[in-house]
Amino acid sequence: MKESGQKKSYIKRKEVDQKIRKISNRIKSIESSIENTESKISEMDLIMSASNEVQDIDFYKKYEQFKQKLNLTIPEWEKLHNMLEKLRDERNSVF
Repeated sequence: MKESGQKKSYIKRKEVDQKIRKISNRIKSIESSIENTESKISEMDLIMSASNEVQDIDFYKKYEQFKQKLNLTIPEWEKLHNMLEKLRDERNSVF
């Protein structure tokens, strides 16, 4: 009976480890996206501050798209980070 309990524990740990890896990879991808988006926003901020008369409507549309993307991506990153913390806690407390 003890062996099957150990085997179940091993299988459960492997499942949790797999979820941790999957979420960690997703977090890395999102962090890269956030960094790129923030960089583009910063570049556009510099352009706008250097020239108060940017007339290109597409420029402002693109700027707003980057801001919206950032506003959607950060909460997803936070959610995944919370999930990762819970999985790590679960792994540490059970195993």
